[in-house]
Amino acid sequence: MSESAAIVIVGAASDPRVRALVGVAERSGRTYAVHSADAADGRAALEGAGQDGSILPVVVVAGGSVLLDPIGLDLIEELGFPRAQAHTVGELAVVGAGVTGLAAAVAAADRVPRVVVVDPTLPGGSLDPNDRITDYLGFPDGLSGRDLVRLGVEQARRAGVRFLLAERVEEMLDRGDHLLLVLTSGATVACRAVVVATGVDRRPAVELSLPGVVVAATGSADGAAVAVGAGVAAARRALDYLAGEVAG
Repeated sequence: MSESAAIVIVGAASDPRVRALVGVAERSGRTYAVHSADAADGRAALEGAGQDGSILPVVVVAGGSVLLDPIGLDLIEELGFPRAQAHTVGELAVVGAGVTGLAAAVAAADRVPRVVVVDPTLPGGSLDPNDRITDYLGFPDGLSGRDLVRLGVEQARRAGVRFLLAERVEEMLDRGDHLLLVLTSGATVACRAVVVATGVDRRPAVELSLPGVVVAATGSADGAAVAVGAGVAAARRALDYLAGEVAG
């Protein structure tokens, strides 16, 4: 299994660091394997990575990258999502990278530049990556949750959307001509409108009544189609707000 897995994690399954890395691997949509350093597959993975097991956990990512005792953010960055800079400027920020947030980001990026998505983990939200979605037009054989998220991220990136992951919005401040989002790392995002797409159970601790803030609320039991619709609708409301600001 380790030979074909895109992410191989070597370490004790009971180690909280390993469990955190497994959580990232599960959300990545890539195949992964977890091996004990004492098992044959684990020893083979360590040998192939040029490691002796004195530093654990070890993560080997397809393509040859080796991470020693990494945190989840290290793996997220290795999977193609760079860390947040000290300060990012955008027209629109989307808080939440679930299906709703991805839909909002893609819908907005077609109309305004510099759309930024913030989420504490990898895209996908509460969507089960193994669920089979059978009611999407254009996919007669159905679509897995994993593929829906993968295609959504690819579409967003092609549209120029920037992802700031492993970051949570801790505070939102009204600066008059813009909103300032303060992230967990201390980095900030300045923008003129915000779509909060974190679901009714995971709203960030921010002031939702500020001008330019649009909430795309969906219930935890809502399906992917509802989530997409809520995201697009929220993006349109945010775009209307921005258009009004420009017109005024």
